[in-house]
Amino acid sequence: MICSVRRSRSTRLKKPSVPLSLHSPSSILSLFVITMSALPDSALILVSGANGYFGSHIVDVLLALNVSKGKKYRVRGTVRENKPWLNQYFENKYGPGMFETVVVPDIRVDGAFDTALNGVDGVIHVAGEMSMAADPEGVIGGTKKATVNIMSAAAAHNVKRFVLTSSSTAVDLPSTAITGNAKRGRIDKNSWNDAAVTAAWSDDTPAAARGWLTYSAAKTEGERTAWQWFRENKPSFGLNAVLPNCLWGRVLSPAYQGSTMSLIRDFWKGNYSGMQILQPAYFINVDDAARLHVAALLDGSIKEERIFAYADQFCWTEVLGILHKLRPGLALPDAPKCETLDCSDIVEQPRAEAILKSFFGQATWTSLEQTIAEGIEDLA
Repeated sequence: MICSVRRSRSTRLKKPSVPLSLHSPSSILSLFVITMSALPDSALILVSGANGYFGSHIVDVLLALNVSKGKKYRVRGTVRENKPWLNQYFENKYGPGMFETVVVPDIRVDGAFDTALNGVDGVIHVAGEMSMAADPEGVIGGTKKATVNIMSAAAAHNVKRFVLTSSSTAVDLPSTAITGNAKRGRIDKNSWNDAAVTAAWSDDTPAAARGWLTYSAAKTEGERTAWQWFRENKPSFGLNAVLPNCLWGRVLSPAYQGSTMSLIRDFWKGNYSGMQILQPAYFINVDDAARLHVAALLDGSIKEERIFAYADQFCWTEVLGILHKLRPGLALPDAPKCETLDCSDIVEQPRAEAILKSFFGQATWTSLEQTIAEGIEDLA
């Protein structure tokens, strides 16, 4: 059954006017323009959680600016334990001295970031609790503590810019349409997922949903804590938050990474559980989301914003159709029955798209088809 309700958007599955390399963001970065740079061209930038699927893409976009625009950015990535493959990956791609790692075993511990922030000009804080544990005190409390830890340390080190990776789950969970009677929730810069916070602490929440709701509550309270701390403490740095939805696209190092892209890549293993784990929602290409973080860090005209990284809706029926087209011989399951779309009205979505265009020269979002193609490029 085809998806039943679709938002009317001219960019639906439209490829950017600039061809994208499947291996490097440098082609899109060749149009990169900064009107007012918030950091020096030789800035040292800290990316927490740099070994993760998303964190590594942010590092990649930053270092690609050295190639395409003659910048001299250096990136320091935090990891919980040594990741030699990560250092080797970026040294092979961008040369020695551009990327380094520092081990931060527990971001919740007082002083965890003191050494990591020495000499740092800007921070992109990606690292977070991903255990999906049904432990609101530990997960929510730990997320809030880690947020205050890194922001306090950044202020003490006179950092100039700070970007927080929040999440779509900090504002709402997918609003699934009912065929012929679409429920269209409004999401804007004042939206918060208070329902998830309440559910995470409630004894009445079903056990099967507690982990996901606790994660959502942690992202909600983590971002809210960041803004509260920022306004109360008035630090040296400017703060922006980026709220990505489902991240799909290229996997920089398939042997070590996967994350949400594994929900599709696991089809090659005969594992189709992703269709039950993830309901139809919005997606964004992982490189597009990384570019929004980099723009939020470097563009001085972006100040105290919540940037909604929602490219477009998807449903599994559409994903399966794209996979049939890209890999005709791949065994695939039947499409879910009576599948519908997330009909949330993302009021701030055009602003995020405008940032991609003004900062990177990218005409529009990367399409779902191209995103999936990039995410499975190494799979026959």
